[in-house]
Amino acid sequence: MEDEIILLQRLKKNDIQAFKKVFLEFYEPLEGVAFDILKDESKARETVTNVMDRMWKTSFVNVSLPIFESLCSEVKEDCRRQLE
Repeated sequence: MEDEIILLQRLKKNDIQAFKKVFLEFYEPLEGVAFDILKDESKARETVTNVMDRMWKTSFVNVSLPIFESLCSEVKEDCRRQLE
């Protein structure tokens, strides 16, 4: 948990290495979550990419702990908007 706290602090300071770590660790599982909802691989990839991009541009201000669950909520919300 302490490692994740430090990682989140680094993300909020726009640390590119921290972002790369999160991207590499969570992109594929998040894509799976998006695919389960959208049933479209291309849209799933685009959704996760957009969420990660938005989080980076806003210094992960809306991200809390645990990081994966927070990002997962963002991905699910984006998927739901697409299905409306």
